[in-house]
Amino acid sequence: MILRPYQIESINQIREAYRGGERKVLLHLPTGAGKTTIFCEMAKRAVENNKRVMIVVRGRMLVENAAQRLRRENLDHGIMMAGHRGASLFHTQVCSIDTLTSRQIAPPADFIIIDEAHQATSEGYQWLAKQYPNAHFLGVTATPYQKKSLRHIANKVVSPINMRDLIELGFLVPIRYFAPFSPDLSNIKIQNGEYHQGELAEVMDEKGITADLVTTYEESALGRPAVCFAVNRAHSRSIVMAFNDAGIVAKHCDANTSDDERAILIEKLQSGEIQVLSNVGILTTGVDIPLLSTIIMARPTRSTNLWIQMVGRGTRAPQGKSDCLLLDHASNTKVHGFIDEDREVNLDGKQASKKERDIKICKECFSAFYGPVCTNCGTTPELLDREILEIEGELEELVKSPQESKYDLLRKIAKDRGYNYKWAFYKMRDEFGKEIAEKYFPEMKGAGIKRMSSDEVSRRLGNLIGGLR
Repeated sequence: MILRPYQIESINQIREAYRGGERKVLLHLPTGAGKTTIFCEMAKRAVENNKRVMIVVRGRMLVENAAQRLRRENLDHGIMMAGHRGASLFHTQVCSIDTLTSRQIAPPADFIIIDEAHQATSEGYQWLAKQYPNAHFLGVTATPYQKKSLRHIANKVVSPINMRDLIELGFLVPIRYFAPFSPDLSNIKIQNGEYHQGELAEVMDEKGITADLVTTYEESALGRPAVCFAVNRAHSRSIVMAFNDAGIVAKHCDANTSDDERAILIEKLQSGEIQVLSNVGILTTGVDIPLLSTIIMARPTRSTNLWIQMVGRGTRAPQGKSDCLLLDHASNTKVHGFIDEDREVNLDGKQASKKERDIKICKECFSAFYGPVCTNCGTTPELLDREILEIEGELEELVKSPQESKYDLLRKIAKDRGYNYKWAFYKMRDEFGKEIAEKYFPEMKGAGIKRMSSDEVSRRLGNLIGGLR
């Protein structure tokens, strides 16, 4: 196989750590950087030196992905998983951690690779580590930000390159973040560190939110292959139905979807036969969809790891792909930040205190950005706020009520600056509440965002301009 320079450097740093006496190393590289390529190369070298190699993962899909990659590299191997016996004559075994722990077996191994190592905090992995006190361990992950210790499999972190450098070098594409909607999650219970799924689904499956998913995709990403992350199966199927009703071909998959069917759906997504593939917790890790160029986030999460894994599905950089759009309807960008930000890795599970992120959402294009100016359209939020105050003063004499005054003001700005009218609705909602906002924007009530007819737009703007005269 042909290795990229940073992949060669990764191997060199790992081997240097081993030569220095460290037996447990964690390789931290961004999603799409080729971690599998690296550990397959290291496995091949170990076998050439007559060492026994064990690749340990959680879940059938990751077992089969690793086995498929080893076959591509012509590295003979056995598989230890339900339905497979595992051939002891092979120096390399791909193993399911659940199979090893349930059967309490520990096949001979000198070099143990743990893929998706952020999942290795369980008692099963701790038991595994104790069976191999003299083996060399290599954990690999894009998201080592755990609340539990990883010391049983790693004492040193190797991180030779970050995501921003990989984007600059052209190995990954940048994510463009848009946050057109922010749900109210204040009343949702927290269960085991995550939002209560039933309550979260009830909020996110509201008809207006689902309609906004479709409208935003139509306006921003129509024709791009998109993966949508939903809360649960019912929510995902509602999303699929909404897209199909709008003439956009969408399909659903989850853990009950067979491997073959899931592979067919991904192939159809990349060929253009499907435009949106909605899923529940199945397209987050171990999935390669190079042509994916839109992520639709309909699932809020409190997990930074999960956030990075989901968005990271769109970072791969095949020829002809220049970026990936993130349409975040779940407030995750404001909570977790951009996935290319540098974050501290702590192997003891100590999490850095979360601080308020200074991410702004553009009032014109809904792009998420740091700094004083929108990086997508160039709008300066502070100047826009001053403009609102100035025009508000000019309209004082027309005031019939604070709500009507604000409505006239926002519609004038929308007309003068060419804003999408839903911007005005969200401003009204933020200041006066949903009920008042829907009174002035009845087209938003219940059914989400719909476009006004040209006659209605002309009538309202005519009334507004006439009033200003």
